[in-house]
Amino acid sequence: CYPFLHTFFDMMKSIIRDGIQAGEFREDLDVDALASFAFSLLEGGILLSKLDGDNKHMLINITTFSSYLQQCCLKTR
Repeated sequence: CYPFLHTFFDMMKSIIRDGIQAGEFREDLDVDALASFAFSLLEGGILLSKLDGDNKHMLINITTFSSYLQQCCLKTR
């Protein structure tokens, strides 16, 4: 396994945990699953954009992930 992978996941999980502690994210979030999902969207968007020669895939993933976070992960006030 690539060493940066664990470092990147640890960093993402830390950001998510900070969001939970700050009351931004729901407390019942699966931190590991959300970090993996976010990383997959990021890497998939990069790959498709490079293969297609068009950044639209990355832009679509950003928009879709933002909606997902708002609908499924943010704590309702």
